[in-house]
Amino acid sequence: MEKYEYLENWNSDKLVILINEMLDFEETTKALMILEEKDIKKALELGKDIIKNNRGDDFLQATVWNILFFENQQDMINAVNEREANIGKILLDEIIIDLSNQNIAINKEILERIRNTYMSISNKIDMRCKYEEFLKCYFDH
Repeated sequence: MEKYEYLENWNSDKLVILINEMLDFEETTKALMILEEKDIKKALELGKDIIKNNRGDDFLQATVWNILFFENQQDMINAVNEREANIGKILLDEIIIDLSNQNIAINKEILERIRNTYMSISNKIDMRCKYEEFLKCYFDH
């Protein structure tokens, strides 16, 4: 990401424009990371839009989730919940990992959606999540 160091000097408005354009996903990721430090509200707004509206690819969405989830758990969960598109495999993997580690209150609708999406994935071999831990956290009471 060193080749994107020039973004450090950009103001928030310029970063927002670049993020919305999404011409280079690595550049977009770096811009979001910088924007998060400069203006968390704008970064969160853009990140939620990316997740909710299925913008960019699955890798970008998973990265956005990772950048914003820990400081904005409920906002990011709501963005996933409001999403109409299917949750991609890479994003799903990150969601399950983080929810398993955090064990936070989540409504049944989103839990069922996560479970159904996971079950519909045919090739789970490269997923890093520990699905059984997720089930224990949220379904084995």
